[in-house]
Amino acid sequence: MSLADLAPLPLGGVDPLPKERIGDLLVEARERTLALVDGLCDEQIDHQYSPIMSPLAWDLGHIAAFGDLWLSRAVPGLRSLRPDLFEVYDASETPRSSRGELPFLPCADALAYGRAVHERALVGLEDLDVSPSGDRLNAHGFVWHLLIQHEHQHNETMLQAMQLAGGELPAPALLSGLTCPDVVSSAAGPETVTIEAGPALIGAGPQGFAYDNERPRHILELEAYELDREPVSNGAYLEFVASGGYRRREWWSEDGWAWREQEAAERPLFWTDDGRVRRFDRIEPLDPALPVAHVCWHEAEAFARAHGKRLPTEAEWENAATWDPAAGRRRAWPWGDEPPTR
Repeated sequence: MSLADLAPLPLGGVDPLPKERIGDLLVEARERTLALVDGLCDEQIDHQYSPIMSPLAWDLGHIAAFGDLWLSRAVPGLRSLRPDLFEVYDASETPRSSRGELPFLPCADALAYGRAVHERALVGLEDLDVSPSGDRLNAHGFVWHLLIQHEHQHNETMLQAMQLAGGELPAPALLSGLTCPDVVSSAAGPETVTIEAGPALIGAGPQGFAYDNERPRHILELEAYELDREPVSNGAYLEFVASGGYRRREWWSEDGWAWREQEAAERPLFWTDDGRVRRFDRIEPLDPALPVAHVCWHEAEAFARAHGKRLPTEAEWENAATWDPAAGRRRAWPWGDEPPTR
């Protein structure tokens, strides 16, 4: 593999999506957000359950304010609906720990604000040029992908807040029926794959949407390394816990051990001491075949050390997840070039 093979290859998504598809994605993002809070009462949505997460109502208002701000910049002649709220919903100026004390919009008002912004977005999109020849914000649909990805991002933080609510909030209905593939492992341990040494293409190309910390695309020289083919399973992590993983100082870094002592951690955050796991408001048996979740960096690092391994670097992980050695090129997604369907 030469540098010439690497340099011109884009990450995927270089062809701009038609406006109809962008509109569909805006609708899908909004529907996901509304589904997360469907069935919750106003009090549950307005309450801050954890100092490290926002009240759900703050996220709802923030999504709306973010859209309100960028629509006024991207759509000619469109003025913001509620510029008076931009300071309240400025994520860089409002630490999560204090967001519960802010004068954010209560649930019903936040939902109404979001609905109004969403409707304006769909109407504004109709008359804009999102082709490569469009203006700086609209070319390739840049600002529209920003709005879509931002809403998805807050869907994730809202789910985190709901899981951290100590069992007081039910699992969102949209999660029902979703399954996760079992981790395939053997008595000999996980199968590994060798990644050969050489140049690796890291980061996003110049076209399509990406956050600025993914650019510019660049090439790094990586040494050869091995990576497990499958994620760590609950069963494998349970063996680590049972073998004294949280008491064996030699498996933990200095910072990791200090964290473990400070948190008095004995197992992953939502595991119970009788071998079960809490998912939102339900306590369920721990499925040993599922990938382990809700472990922090220190816990993952200790597990790797206990097995004579280490965690991959960001560059190693990105290279393994995106490079297709058979085709000799970078994939748009870890599974190939087709975008996700759900």
